[in-house]
Amino acid sequence: MIDRRLPTIAGLVSILLGALVLVGWYTHSEALIQVHPSFVPMQYNTALGFFLCGAAILSLRLLDAKRWMVGGGLAIVAMAIGLLTLIQYVFGRDIGLDQLFMEHYVTVKTSHPGRMAPNTALCFSLAGGATWIAGAFASSALRNSAVGILGGLVVALGVVPFAGYVLDFESAYGWGHLTRMAVHTSLGFIVVGVGISAIGWKDSVRAKGGLPAWSPALLGLAGCTVTLLLWQAIAESESRHLRLLAQTEQNRVAERISAQLAEEGRALKRMALRLASGTADAVWQADVLQYLEDFESHRWVASLDPRGNVIDIGPVHRDNEMWRSEAQDALARWNSETESQVAILTTGESSVVLVASAPGDYLGGVAVGLNLNSLGDTHAPDDESVRLFFAILSGGTVLYRNFRSMSHVAGPVNAIPFSPWGADWELRAWPGPALAAEQNSALESATLLMGTTFSLLIALVLGLMERSRKYARQLEVEVGDRKAAESNLEESLVTLTRNEARTKAIVDSSIDGIVTIDGNGTVQTFNRGAAVLFGYAPEEVIGQNVRMIVPSPHRESHDQYLANYQRTGIGNVINRSQELAGCRKDGSLFPLLLSVSQVDVPDETLYTGVIHDITARKQVEEALRTTNEELEKANIELDSFVYSASHDIRAPLRSIVGLMDRCRSAIRKGQYGKLMETYFPHIDRNVERLDTLVLDLLAISRADRMEDCTEEIDFDRMIQDCFDELGDMAGTDQVEMERVVENPPGVRFEAPRVRQILNNLISNAIKYRDPEKGKCRITVEVASNNPGHATIRVRDNGTGIDESKHGRAFEMFSRGKHHAFGSGLGLYLVKKQVSKIGGSIDYVTGPDGTEFTVDLRGQAE
Repeated sequence: MIDRRLPTIAGLVSILLGALVLVGWYTHSEALIQVHPSFVPMQYNTALGFFLCGAAILSLRLLDAKRWMVGGGLAIVAMAIGLLTLIQYVFGRDIGLDQLFMEHYVTVKTSHPGRMAPNTALCFSLAGGATWIAGAFASSALRNSAVGILGGLVVALGVVPFAGYVLDFESAYGWGHLTRMAVHTSLGFIVVGVGISAIGWKDSVRAKGGLPAWSPALLGLAGCTVTLLLWQAIAESESRHLRLLAQTEQNRVAERISAQLAEEGRALKRMALRLASGTADAVWQADVLQYLEDFESHRWVASLDPRGNVIDIGPVHRDNEMWRSEAQDALARWNSETESQVAILTTGESSVVLVASAPGDYLGGVAVGLNLNSLGDTHAPDDESVRLFFAILSGGTVLYRNFRSMSHVAGPVNAIPFSPWGADWELRAWPGPALAAEQNSALESATLLMGTTFSLLIALVLGLMERSRKYARQLEVEVGDRKAAESNLEESLVTLTRNEARTKAIVDSSIDGIVTIDGNGTVQTFNRGAAVLFGYAPEEVIGQNVRMIVPSPHRESHDQYLANYQRTGIGNVINRSQELAGCRKDGSLFPLLLSVSQVDVPDETLYTGVIHDITARKQVEEALRTTNEELEKANIELDSFVYSASHDIRAPLRSIVGLMDRCRSAIRKGQYGKLMETYFPHIDRNVERLDTLVLDLLAISRADRMEDCTEEIDFDRMIQDCFDELGDMAGTDQVEMERVVENPPGVRFEAPRVRQILNNLISNAIKYRDPEKGKCRITVEVASNNPGHATIRVRDNGTGIDESKHGRAFEMFSRGKHHAFGSGLGLYLVKKQVSKIGGSIDYVTGPDGTEFTVDLRGQAE
C-alpha cells in the first residue's frame, strides 16, 4: 500500500533540493551546484523548477480544492519553463530564458550557458502537467491514470541518467552534443515522479481497492521508456566511438597521401637540380621515363624556364599540345623565385601540378601533371572492404573522392586540413562499410529488443495477476452466496407449508373478493370476501362458469373474450385495473375495481381476479366533483374581486404620490409649515406598503392560473436574472451574492414557478438584512443529490425570524419581524408555488441568519 505521506515527502525534498542549489548559485558554492567538479552543474532554471514543482505538490496535499489556485499556478510555471526550453532546442532560438535570473559561471558539459538539458526540460513539462491535472480535476479513472502514468515517465527519465553516472556511461545522461543532466537533477526527478505517481495510485486504490487498473500500463510504458533511453545512449556511444575510429583512419590516410606526395616532390626536386646542372638531353629523357615508370599517377613531365614557360614535355607526350596547354595554364600561377622550392598547383577536379624549381640560367624548374584519382585509389580498396570514405577538397572544389555519390556515404563527417607542399587542402572522411562492420555491436539491438519485451511481459503478468486476484475474489463471493442460498433454500422448504396455509387464511380473510378461474372460465376458488360482495356461498359458485357474476352485456361475450385472449395474448383486462359492474345474487349491480393477473402453473394457466367494491369511493367522487365545481366558481369570483380591487386601489394611490410631490414643492418654497414635512415620509411608506400588498395579492391570484409548462432550467442564469431584477431594491448595493450551482441533468421543472420562488426568497434576504453586520451575504446553492429532484438552499446573514413567528412563517400576512416592512405574503406565495410543483420547503433561523431549503420534484426526460 502506498504511504499517503509519500507525496508530501516528495514535495518537501523537491523544495529543499531546489532551494539548496539556488543558494549555491548565489553564494558561488560549486559543491551545491555540481556535487563534483567533473560533474554537470544543475542549471539555475532547473533548481527553480524543482522548487516550483515541490511547492505545487505540497499545496496539493495540504490545501483544499478552492485554495489550490496558487499551487496550480506554480505547476503551470514549472511546465512552461520546460516547454519553452524544449522550443529553444527544437527551433534553435534563444529567447533569453536561460540566463534570465542568473548569469551562469559554471558551464561544464553545457551546450548553451544556463540552458537546462533537453531531458530535464521534458521532465518538468511532464511533472508540471501531471501536478496541474491532479489539482484541477476531481478524482476519476481518467485523471488518476493520467497522473500516475505521467509520474512514472518522470521516474523513468530520471533513472536512466542516474544509472549513467553510476556506470560512468556519459551518453545515458546526455542527448547528443546538448547539455547533460546533473546527477542530483536525476535524483530529484526520481523523487518528484514517485510523489506524483503516489497521488494517482492512492486515489485509485481509495476508489476501487486493489492495484489500479492502469498499473500494468504504467510499468510497461516506464520500462519501454527506460529501454528507449538506454538504447539511445548506447547508439550515441557507439556512434561517438565510430567517429573516433574514423578520425584515426582519416589521419592515417592524410599521412600516407602526404608522405607519397613528399616522396614524389623530393624526386622531382632532384630531377630539377640535375637538369639545372647541365644534364644532357639523353639523360633528361631517361630521367623522365624513369620518373613516369616509378610514379604511375603522373601523366606528363615538363621542363620550365625561369618565367614558368614550358620548354619541353616528356617524350611520351612530346607532340601533345593538350598537355602543354594544361601545364602552361597551371604554371601561370607559379612563383619560381624561391630556390629549390616545391609547390602544388590545382588545375581542376582530379588534376594537380607538382612543380620543383632549381637555380640556373637555362632552366627554371620541372613540373609534373598528377592524376589524383590514381593517387587516391591506392588508398581506397573495393566498396565492400572500404574502411573510410574520404574526399580531398581545395577551396570548395572536390579534387578527389573514393566514392561515386553522396548516397554511398552515411554517418557523421570529420574534416581536417592538410597541406602537402604548402597546398591549402581539406580532407573530409566518413566511416566506411568495413569500419562500420567492425563496430556493429549486437548490444544496441539486444537492449531494445530485450528491454521492450521484458517491460511488456511485466505489464502483461501484472495485469493477469490482478485479473486473477479479482476473479478469485469474485469466486469467493459467489461461493459464499451459493452457501447462503443453500441455507435459505432449506429454510424456505421448512416454511413453504406454513406459507401455503397462511396464504389460504389471508385470501379467505381479505375484505376484497378474490376469484380464480381456469382457461375455460370455470371458478376454482371463491373467497369469503367475494361471497360477501356477491351474496353467493363459495360452494354455489366453485365449479360454475364465472359468467354468473358478470352482468349483461359482458355476460354473453365473456367466454369469447377469454378464448380470444388465450389465442392472441391481447386483452383489455389482464394485468391492469378496470372499473366494471358486478351482479349480485339478487340481480342488483354495484361498481367494482377489477385487477386480473395471469398465473402459469404446471399443465395449466389460471386467472386470478381481485375485486374491490368502490361504491363508497364513487359516492365520495361524486360529492367531491360537486364541491370542486362550487369551489372553482368561488375561486373565479374571488380572483375577479382581487383583480378588480387591486386596480381600483392603485389608481388613487398614484394620485396621492403625485400630490405628495406637489406638497413637497410647496414646502420647499415656504408656503406651508414644517409639520407637513414630518408626515409626508410616513405617507410615502404607507402608500408603498399598499402598493406592495396589491402586487402580492395579484401574484397570489396569478399563482393558480400559471400554465404548467416544463423545461430544463439553467439555475445559474435564473439566479443571476432574479438578482438583476431586484437591482433597484433598497439595500441591494450592500449585498454580496454567491452562487454554487449543479444543474440536474435531463430534468424539467416549471420555470415560472421556480423563478417566483427564487425571486421572493432573495428579496426577503435583502429586506431582512442586518445593517449592524455590514455587508449582506446571500448564498444560493442548487444541488442534485436525489435523481429527478433539485434542492435549493438560500442562506443569508440577516436578522432571522422571531421565535414567536416559528411555525407560522408561511401563513398569509405573517412577517418574520414585528417591525418588518412588507405585506407578509412573500413566504405564503413561495409555499403555494412549492406545493403546486410538488415539493417541500423548510427553514432554519437564528441570530446568524436564516437558511431556506426547497426540495423540488421535476420530470425526467
